[in-house]
Amino acid sequence: MPIEAFFIMRFTLFTAELLADESMLIGRFPRRKRFVLRLVICIAVLAAVSVALAFVNESVLAALNYDTEDILLYIVICATFIVLFLLSVIAMHSCYESDLYSLSFCAIFGYCARHLVFSVYVLIVNLACPEYNLFNYGTFHWAMIPVYLVIYTALNMAVYFLFVRRINRNSVYEFGRTTLLLYAVVLTINVVINAISELYGRERSDLYIMGLILQIACMVLVLSLQTLIVDSMQLKSDKKVVDTILEQQEKQFKFAQANAEQISIKAHDLKHQVAVLRAGGEPAEKLLSELEHLTGAYDAVVKTDNATINAVISEKWMYCTTHGIKLSYMVNPKALEFMESVDLYSLIGNIIDNSIEAVMRLSEKNKRVITMNVSEKNGIVTLSSNNYYEGRLEMRDGLPVTVKTDKTSHGYGMRSIRSIVEKYGGDMNITADDGIFILTVTFCRQ
Repeated sequence: MPIEAFFIMRFTLFTAELLADESMLIGRFPRRKRFVLRLVICIAVLAAVSVALAFVNESVLAALNYDTEDILLYIVICATFIVLFLLSVIAMHSCYESDLYSLSFCAIFGYCARHLVFSVYVLIVNLACPEYNLFNYGTFHWAMIPVYLVIYTALNMAVYFLFVRRINRNSVYEFGRTTLLLYAVVLTINVVINAISELYGRERSDLYIMGLILQIACMVLVLSLQTLIVDSMQLKSDKKVVDTILEQQEKQFKFAQANAEQISIKAHDLKHQVAVLRAGGEPAEKLLSELEHLTGAYDAVVKTDNATINAVISEKWMYCTTHGIKLSYMVNPKALEFMESVDLYSLIGNIIDNSIEAVMRLSEKNKRVITMNVSEKNGIVTLSSNNYYEGRLEMRDGLPVTVKTDKTSHGYGMRSIRSIVEKYGGDMNITADDGIFILTVTFCRQ
């Protein structure tokens, strides 16, 4: 087999495997417009770069008089893999809407999964029949390609069931620089170990096999750490939801308690105010307005067959009334009875809270209006909320980007809403046109 063809086969196969393994996680992110066209262009560019880098490696090998044990060759090969890896990240960013950290997480996962499969295959071949190594130019045999594909498919299925399914069950993908830096260090160490074992382990099979085992252990460790980190972030997110609900319930209790005390005081003082009412005039009108406002607020507490809806809407209604916001709602409580109380409280509460934040920034106070409707028809439950907003709304990863400076602690509400919607198999759609923000959530009741 010509050396150019060997390098082309190796690099294009690496690129295809890397993209396939990265897609196991990246597929969950929203696709960009003209996704198919973008994907075709990215694949074509990666294929062309793989071929070009194959000729670069062949030229380096020729300059070394085809000395396959020269360290410069392995440096160039390692650099080639790094370039292809970085290009795969750019390709994912071109096709999917997501932040750089999440993309890097998926890319690192894909690389680790691919290298794990590669190392296990090479280990099996070296233990069983080392003269048939598909990735060694001196022992290349076409008959090993179908064998490799079978092993590759089987091992990737194992990776999917052990790691990917568990990661995809979670809905939170938030990674910081420290986490990615740790992965980068681990992967760099792995690349160095791989280069050393390839360069100095050829004449000593025991060292070469030890190097492969060490690389396999390293990749399993990284994949396990990534899975545990996602699980940990999901637990933190769930804890935030529960803490938020407990905090809101405490506020609701304090509000009800304070309201009851006010009513009791007013009722006690009522006998002293009867004389004022009988006398009539301006003092009586003022007193009547005060009593009307108080009883109106008391009666505004929602009373439906769903205690969770009663609590959350009553609390938000009182907050809106206090801050000059008009909250209109029409809710069918039975439509959402399939949801757990914790999720229902968080869903409605976060939707209204986000609307409150938007309308509070409006310069025109008469536009501080929030409308929420919950209905059910033919087994389709629809929850919609709309409100006015000002400024330019930036969307990222399918969600509006918070305008607050503390972006790490804010913007949580929308992510929590999407998490709950996905948990119950629903769909969430956001539109923002002509200064009106509309959020629509639909569920199909079984």
